[in-house]
Amino acid sequence: MKADEFVDKLKDMAPSIEDYLKIGYSEKLANDVIKSFLIEEKEQNSNYKDELLKLVDMYKANVFEVAIVKFNEAVIEKSNYYLVGEVEADWLILDKITGGINIIELYSEEFLWKCASNGKNFLDALFEVNKFITKTSLDANYKEDQEDVCLMAEECAEQAGGNAYLDFYKMLLGCFE
Repeated sequence: MKADEFVDKLKDMAPSIEDYLKIGYSEKLANDVIKSFLIEEKEQNSNYKDELLKLVDMYKANVFEVAIVKFNEAVIEKSNYYLVGEVEADWLILDKITGGINIIELYSEEFLWKCASNGKNFLDALFEVNKFITKTSLDANYKEDQEDVCLMAEECAEQAGGNAYLDFYKMLLGCFE
């Protein structure tokens, strides 16, 4: 998915404040969550070719958070990678050599997870994660079902580029099978 598509699709799927009030959110919390679906442009062009780098470079993507994934205010270039965000306390990066999206440990910079084959595929998978979490969190009758969660993890891994990414999406969604 291209960066602009990701932004537009998030905006289109933003729930209403009433959706959140129905499940017990305060008005303030509901508004805060809804704002995370509304990523604004920074009014600058990007020289990056990768869609994830474009998203972080051209948009205020740091307002978006899904599960434990959040983006930086700007792309930070390091010697071997671009730092684009965080997953919990660890770094979300784009590897300069492979173009892959990975998680590395905050202090040691040791590899932890493979997330996607490239930024475009990562945005595809992350959009599906967000759609699933939003749908299930707004359904007061939803009972967590490991089979549903694990199937979604498999679908996200496929979007990300294949089975090599499954462990990350299982962790992200809470699939324990």
